[in-house]
Amino acid sequence: KKITAYHESGHALAAYLLPEVENVHKVTIIPRGTYLGATMRLPDKDRYHMQKKYALGNITVLFAGRVAEELFCNDISAGARSDIKEATTLARLMVSEWGMSEKLGPISYTDSEEHLFLGREITRSHPHSEETSIEIDKEMKRILMTCYERAKELITAHKDICDKIANALLVKEIMTAQDIE
Repeated sequence: KKITAYHESGHALAAYLLPEVENVHKVTIIPRGTYLGATMRLPDKDRYHMQKKYALGNITVLFAGRVAEELFCNDISAGARSDIKEATTLARLMVSEWGMSEKLGPISYTDSEEHLFLGREITRSHPHSEETSIEIDKEMKRILMTCYERAKELITAHKDICDKIANALLVKEIMTAQDIE
């Protein structure tokens, strides 16, 4: 329960500190389905575009849970699995579909056409070279690691607040935005 409390406190703190992402609505360490905890966020207004700052902020929030585990528990858990997957998906979209990479430019590197092979497997044809695939991977990793380091800086700089949120979660199990405030 402790590692979950710190994990969720990391998400909540980063979301609270980053103005480019949605505000925290509620945080819980009560297990739901396969999740041991959750940090729920709600938008202030309808969002019609995926902006680069917003995408980078969200990747940072996704990594903040893992960072808090490392800093407070001296260990990491598989609890960040879906966060890592979502962050990787966002980075891939930024680089290969949304043209949000300075290095690779405003170019779409995906071929949305999918081919069924023997009725079971889906294969994708790549409209670019193997060298470009390597550059896409490098750029994704750069984005992910930059956001990871940003999360580490945020949680480290506000370690006392992260600790207070985690300890409050261990007692209350559910916190609202007002509680975090």
